[in-house]
Amino acid sequence: MGRIMPMIMSIDETLDEFDEVEQQVITRYLARVVDEYRQHTVDPEDEDEATAGAPGSTASDGPLAQDPTVGPAEA
Repeated sequence: MGRIMPMIMSIDETLDEFDEVEQQVITRYLARVVDEYRQHTVDPEDEDEATAGAPGSTASDGPLAQDPTVGPAEA
């Protein structure tokens, strides 16, 4: 965590440079990127288990600033 937290904080500070509308666009883009990662990394046999209860990837899921590590770390 000592190595990861400074990176997370830096990314969060960078996101603060964008207004709310720009953050929503960034969030939508990154959610779609994560969806693509998942589609190409999930074994078809495990797909039902991997997607069960998984949150959707729409901008309505909340701002990326809530937890910028969730999407890419899961991929």
